[in-house]
Amino acid sequence: MYLPVIIALFLCALLVAPAASTEHETEHDTTDEAKPSAQDPDLEYYAINRFMNISDDIWVWNTTQKNVQKCRKDINLYMTVNATFFNRSHEEDGKIKNKSLIGYFGNNDEEENNAYNEIRISDGHDRYDEILVYASEDMRCGVVRVFAYKNGSSTLPDTIDETVIWREIRVRGRPNKTITLDEGCTKDFEEYVKALKANWTSPYNETCK
Repeated sequence: MYLPVIIALFLCALLVAPAASTEHETEHDTTDEAKPSAQDPDLEYYAINRFMNISDDIWVWNTTQKNVQKCRKDINLYMTVNATFFNRSHEEDGKIKNKSLIGYFGNNDEEENNAYNEIRISDGHDRYDEILVYASEDMRCGVVRVFAYKNGSSTLPDTIDETVIWREIRVRGRPNKTITLDEGCTKDFEEYVKALKANWTSPYNETCK
């Protein structure tokens, strides 16, 4: 008489146990997903996708690049999760020359993969890796380190000069005489120039278009 009751209770226990276990696992997973990942706050400031995400022009203010083009600027057209589509222009012989480019987002530090601080650009002939090494908190100015891989090469040449690696200050929005750049931007650039005894120039002037 008691045997059917015991069997019934045993079967009920088997059915309930997996359900309770599944519910517990689901709650555990949800808790883990809700926890914010530990991030270096500075990486957020140096995110190049944030820096380029603006409708205004981004001008090269100062640069150590040798034979730099005059009045060079970028203007973002649109972005996806993985890339920015933009125009890069400069002045040559009194004319404005434009080039449509795609910059693929990346991070040059494999240990810190929680922010994009780099874009990789190919113009069909040369490749450029541009890394945002500093940006002001308001994103008005940034310091960019550029690596140029010539003629489709995937490695830098044996002889390194200012045509291969250079550093520059870029400014969002048209600069003017009264502009006061973030101290961090100018300090980073000046320290680089001093350490390498590098020459620098400003390709921007008020007549730039």
